[in-house]
Amino acid sequence: MRTADEIRTMEFQKATVGGYKQTDVEMFLEEVAQTVEELNQRIAEYENRINQLNKKIQEYHDSESSIQNVLLSAQRLADQIVKEANDMAEDIVGKAKEKATNILADAEQKAQAKLDEANAKATSILNSAVAKSESMISAAHDSVARQQLLFDKLKVEVSRFKNSMMPKFKELLNLLSTLPDEVPFGPQRAAEAVVFEFEKAPDFKEIVAEVVKSNKLMEEPLIQTQPHAETEDQQTQAEMSEPPTVQETPEKPVIQAQQTANQPDFVNAPDEEQPKIKGFKIIVDENEDDEALSDSLNFVETDSEPEKQRGLFRKRK
Repeated sequence: MRTADEIRTMEFQKATVGGYKQTDVEMFLEEVAQTVEELNQRIAEYENRINQLNKKIQEYHDSESSIQNVLLSAQRLADQIVKEANDMAEDIVGKAKEKATNILADAEQKAQAKLDEANAKATSILNSAVAKSESMISAAHDSVARQQLLFDKLKVEVSRFKNSMMPKFKELLNLLSTLPDEVPFGPQRAAEAVVFEFEKAPDFKEIVAEVVKSNKLMEEPLIQTQPHAETEDQQTQAEMSEPPTVQETPEKPVIQAQQTANQPDFVNAPDEEQPKIKGFKIIVDENEDDEALSDSLNFVETDSEPEKQRGLFRKRK
């Protein structure tokens, strides 16, 4: 391959006929030489670059083993990191499971302890309630037995009181029956006559006191009546405490004396003149036998202190 200088200095043989002009040939050769120089320059540059690239390639080839070693080390390190991460995760999961198991076991133990405590408390409450109910039942049975004994004793006392009082009642009724229904006196004279007749009668207050003392009715406390029974008794006392009424008419005065077999007139006297029987009040029928009387009695307990002081014994309506 010819160089640019060779092209410039190249000589041609002169032709005798039909040759080229020398100036044209020289100009062409100059252009060809310049082109060859440029191409050679480019080739040199390319060769230089190729050499540089070859050097880099050689460097890369030289460092390839290092890169492979680095990659292998990185792969090994990555594998180790993954293994350590897996081991750590497994350890964390194992510890979490163990902790959860311990928490669950502790919770179950506490729940069982609470359940046992609740069962023990419920059993204690149940046993206490059973013992209390049995005690209350026993006390109720004892109370019923005592009340039955008291009731039986009261029946005997009432019967004795009735038997002892009936002759006195009959005697007083006979005495009252001797009083005239109509008195041909003025109102004042008639009242004086009635008072005179009653003054001649025996002292009924002393008679009742003797009967009460003889029968010892004051020794046993009596069971109280219910509030509605007390109201009826107060109403009965109010009716019994009303004095005999004396009615006047323009023609002649008439003394109205309410007399019945069950309620003689003496019970209508004022309260201060009635016999005082502390602890109870008895209402009986003259023709009522002891068995019928015991069936007609009614009594209940009360916590009222005034009622305790004057226990009432009433006939059932």
